[in-house]
Amino acid sequence: MFRQGGLVGCTRDHSLLEDVIAARFVAPGSGGVLPDRNVLTGSLGSSDTFFPAVPEASLPLREGDAFLLCSDGFWDHLDAPSMERALQRTALPDAWLLEMERVLVPRIREGSDNYSAIAVWCGDQDFATIPSAPGVRLASDSGVHS
Repeated sequence: MFRQGGLVGCTRDHSLLEDVIAARFVAPGSGGVLPDRNVLTGSLGSSDTFFPAVPEASLPLREGDAFLLCSDGFWDHLDAPSMERALQRTALPDAWLLEMERVLVPRIREGSDNYSAIAVWCGDQDFATIPSAPGVRLASDSGVHS
């Protein structure tokens, strides 16, 4: 989730890598060499019982909030500052996706994972790209979880 042009929250995959990170066996960002890192440990529609992670507190939507729903093949190759810069340079959700894809494609190695993404902007599109004032933190909006 992006608010005022900046990333304020990110969900957690239900994957082997995320479980290993949550158990503090590896640090975030260092699991690239973990075998079977993309094996899913839970998913919608699986035959096993699935327990979604639901945050304790809700996060009210605001005018201009933007959401990026994407696969790990997308997220793994773009860092948050690249996504924020792309958001701040664009005027429409489709343009945001194309701008990120322009950065993403050269970073993907041949034979690498596939990628997919959907952009959703809430309300007036002009508010989605306006960065917050320097030094202003959106602390009350942090900690979004799946």
